[in-house]
Amino acid sequence: TVTVTDNDLNTDSGVAETITVDVVNDVTGENETITLTETGVDTGIFVGTVGTTFGTVAGTDDDGTFNTQAGDTVTVTYDDVLDASGNDPVAVTDTDTVLGGVTGTVDITDTSIPGDT
Repeated sequence: TVTVTDNDLNTDSGVAETITVDVVNDVTGENETITLTETGVDTGIFVGTVGTTFGTVAGTDDDGTFNTQAGDTVTVTYDDVLDASGNDPVAVTDTDTVLGGVTGTVDITDTSIPGDT
């Protein structure tokens, strides 16, 4: 999940608006552009997600599914059109490390008797 909070984007239009951000797997170079939707009318908070799948190499850019594996770093970039100092545009980024899955375990009762569950 990616969240951007930017009150400059709140145009008071009376409808929830959308923005886009770029997400890059820093290891494979795969890029996905994600559309974030405002959480409510005039909130200035935008949220979106992208599907992921296990992959050791880059998948197809902008296909809606992001190839990742444990240890990959992923960077999100949002172009802030107008920052608090009046500068425009400014690239705002955040980076995250992909966590691995958990290996499942199986256990069976050492001794079973017919009729046991």
